[in-house]
Amino acid sequence: MRQLIVDPEFQKQIPPLTSEELDQLEKNILQEGQVLDPIIVWNDIILDGHNRYQIVQGHPEIKFDVKSLEFEDRNQAQIWICLHQLGRRNLTHEQKKYLMGMRYEIEKASHGASNGFRGNSHTKDLVSYQNGNLLKTERTCDRIAKELNVGRSTVIRANEFAKGLTAAEEVSPGILQEVLSGSVKATQDEVSALARASPDTRKELVEKIRHPPTKEKKVTGKPAVTPPQPDSRPIELSPAQKCADALNELTDAVEMYVFRWDRCFSIYKDIFNTDEMQVEARKLIDQMQKYVNEKLEELNEHKRNL
Repeated sequence: MRQLIVDPEFQKQIPPLTSEELDQLEKNILQEGQVLDPIIVWNDIILDGHNRYQIVQGHPEIKFDVKSLEFEDRNQAQIWICLHQLGRRNLTHEQKKYLMGMRYEIEKASHGASNGFRGNSHTKDLVSYQNGNLLKTERTCDRIAKELNVGRSTVIRANEFAKGLTAAEEVSPGILQEVLSGSVKATQDEVSALARASPDTRKELVEKIRHPPTKEKKVTGKPAVTPPQPDSRPIELSPAQKCADALNELTDAVEMYVFRWDRCFSIYKDIFNTDEMQVEARKLIDQMQKYVNEKLEELNEHKRNL
């Protein structure tokens, strides 16, 4: 059996399979008697197919093919991984955001130039930008945003998200996959704060994400109103930065909503022609419209009180 190399840095860029998905993949491979999709490598380092390779290690009788790609360096290989994974339909919102952010981070490090990922070197100028882009980046950010059909601020936030998860993984191994798999829920703001935190406080912040305070319940069974908690961030934010964080959080929520609805309508489009799904989907849309109208009224009330 050909021995391939599993690079931990490359492997962590691959969104994890659930235990059920991994079991099903193994059953499919054993049923077929071979690995249908080739394992893609660069210099014998696996770029795609880590799970398939793991399975055949326990079944040496199973045949598999290897497809080799050529890149100039590790950065180009990592960019390929991000692009390849972003092309998949079954990504969660968190996985898509992490891959987008990692791609941007890697391309910044390589000045945005690679085989098929060409871009001129970027310049950086500190600017005040209320949509999260406190660091103005030219060319690379705009090019990625255009390719992925998102706003440049979305790419910036994805980069902050990826850096936060990477920083968290250094002090608390396993948290990256927990967030990407959805077993641990974390907001954009919570993850971004991890990158800004000092190493001494980072692990404590990760544990707060892993084990958020349990909300107390009233006798009626309804959740009690939780009093405002002090800001747990290790740095003091200016009013402008707080505005930027608030807008980031709201924008991320909207993008998650749009992403999940688009994903459902794309993957399950064949079931939306049934009367039952039409009724249920419209109920959810009415619920969202009602919520949006309530928020618009709150904004109008704030404006009237100025």
